[in-house]
Amino acid sequence: MAAAEDVAGTTGPLPAILEGKLLKRGSVSWKGRHFVLSESALSYYAKAGEAKSRGDISITGQSRVSDFPKRVHAFQVITGDKSLTVCANSEEEYTEWKDAIKQRIESALKAEDELSGGAGGGKG
Repeated sequence: MAAAEDVAGTTGPLPAILEGKLLKRGSVSWKGRHFVLSESALSYYAKAGEAKSRGDISITGQSRVSDFPKRVHAFQVITGDKSLTVCANSEEEYTEWKDAIKQRIESALKAEDELSGGAGGGKG
C-alpha cells in the first residue's frame, strides 16, 4: 500500500487523536471494529494494526454527531449524505469518543472559517 502524503509533505498515515474498539452498525448486525480518529476522518479496521481501512467518514465543519437512541452508548457521525453508526462499550468511552469527534468538528469549522475570510464573514 502506498503511503498517503499529509499536509506537511511527509508520507505516512495521519497521527491518531483517539483509537480503540467500538461496535459498528452494519446492514444486518453490529460488528467489533478498531476505530481511529485522525485530524480529518474517522476510519475503521477489522482489527488493530491493519494497514488498510475498511471504511471511513470525513470530519469537516459541516459534520455532526447525534445520539442513536435504539442502543445504549450508540451515536452517529454524519457528514453530508454519509453516516456511520457506532456503539461504545461504556458511558465513559461513549463520552470520550463523542467529545473527541466534536472537538475535531469545531477545529475543522474554525479552519474553514479562517480560509473563508474570518469569523462571521467580516460584516458587522
